[in-house]
Amino acid sequence: MESIWSKTSDRVKRPLLDSDIQADVAVIGGGMAGILTAYQLEQSGMHAVVLEADRIGGGQTKNTTAKITSQHGMFCHTFVEKKGEETAEKYVQANQSAVEEYKRIVREEKIDCDLTEADAYVYSMDGEKLRQETEAAQKLGICASFETQIEIPVSCAGAVRFPDQAQFHPLKFIEALSEYLTVYEDTPVTDGDGNLIRTSCGSVRAEKIVFATHFPFINFPGIYFARMHQERSYVLALENAGTLNGMYIGDGKDTLSFRQYDKYILLGGQGHRTGENRKGGCYDRMGVSAERLYPGSNVAARWSAQDCMTSDGIPFIGQYAADRPDWYVATGFQKWGMSSSMVSAMLLRDMICWTCLRRRGSMMNETALTGDDAKEENYEDNTYYRRKNKRKIFKGCHSRIQQASEQVL
Repeated sequence: MESIWSKTSDRVKRPLLDSDIQADVAVIGGGMAGILTAYQLEQSGMHAVVLEADRIGGGQTKNTTAKITSQHGMFCHTFVEKKGEETAEKYVQANQSAVEEYKRIVREEKIDCDLTEADAYVYSMDGEKLRQETEAAQKLGICASFETQIEIPVSCAGAVRFPDQAQFHPLKFIEALSEYLTVYEDTPVTDGDGNLIRTSCGSVRAEKIVFATHFPFINFPGIYFARMHQERSYVLALENAGTLNGMYIGDGKDTLSFRQYDKYILLGGQGHRTGENRKGGCYDRMGVSAERLYPGSNVAARWSAQDCMTSDGIPFIGQYAADRPDWYVATGFQKWGMSSSMVSAMLLRDMICWTCLRRRGSMMNETALTGDDAKEENYEDNTYYRRKNKRKIFKGCHSRIQQASEQVL
C-alpha cells in the first residue's frame, strides 16, 4: 500500500556510510525534520551530515497528508486556557513562521514540489465552540474567521478558517532539498556515546547530535517511550471526486480530513491509538465514507500514518536530556508533522548555532590570552566562520531559544 507521494515521485539513491568521518552536526533521521534541520544548519555555515536507516522520506514523511499549516485542529481556545495566552501565542506564531519558511525555501531554491497556497479549516457541529476558537486565534495573531459555508459534503455548524496556509508534495520537496546536503542512506545508527555515533559500517564524530527519528530510539536518558504514545490514521486518494480549494480537518471523534492533490482528493480518518484496532476494518470503513461523500469515486491509493502524541499537545524540541548537553531531539509532532518539522529545524538551528558560537568564542578568548597562534589559526579556519554566501546567524536567536526552552518546545 503505497502513498500517493510514493507513487508519484522518484528518489535518487544515496550511498551508505562506510568509513569514520567528522562533522559539526550529525543528524539521525532522514525524514522531513532531519532534512530540514540539516539544511538550516548548512545555510548557517555548519557542516551537517544526515544518517538515514532506509531511504530519505521513507518513514512518516511519505505517509503524511502534507498540509503545511499553523491550524492544528481546534486547539487555540483550549491551549490558552491550559498554558496561557503568552505560551499559546509563541506556539501559534512559531508554526505560522514555519509556513512562511516553507514558501521562502521553495521560492528561493526554485523547488518544483507542487506547493500551492490554500486556506485551512477546522469544522465542527458546535457553533459556539467555533466562535470561541475564532476569537482565540485572532487574539493570538492569526487572521482567522468563522465561516458558515464550506465546500466539503459534511454536516456542520461551520468552520474556523486560517488563510494563506499551504500544501505540497513532501517527497518532491525533500528530494530537491537533500541535493544540498551530505546524506547517507541504508545507514542505521546502532548506538551513541557522547559525541560519537556508530553505525554498522562506520562512525561520525560530531560536536552536536540531533535525533530526528520520529520516535527517539535511545531510551535512557530521555525516557521518551514513557512520555508519548502512538496513534494511527488512514488516508484514501480518491479519483473522480471533484476538486477542493481548501484543506479541512474535523473536530471531535470519527471526523475526517480533506485536501486536494492534483486530480485526487485525499480523505483521511479512522484514527485510533496504535494497537487498539485488532479487528481491523479501518480501510473498509474509510471506503464506506468515500462512497457516501463522493459517490462514484475510485480509490487510487491508500495508506496509513503513525504519529507520536504527547500528553500536553506540545512537541519535544530541544536538548535530549539534562546530562546530554550536545544531544538534541525533535519528536512528538502529533498530527502536524510538516509545520512541526520546520519549527524544529529553525529552533534547533538557533540553539546549536548559539551554543557553538559561545563555545568557540570562549576558545578564541582563551587563545588571545595564551597567544597560541596555532589554536587561533585553527579557530579562524573553522567552517562555521569561513563558509561564504551563507546567511548570518539569526540575531535574535538567544531570546528565541530562551522563550522556547521556557515552554519546552
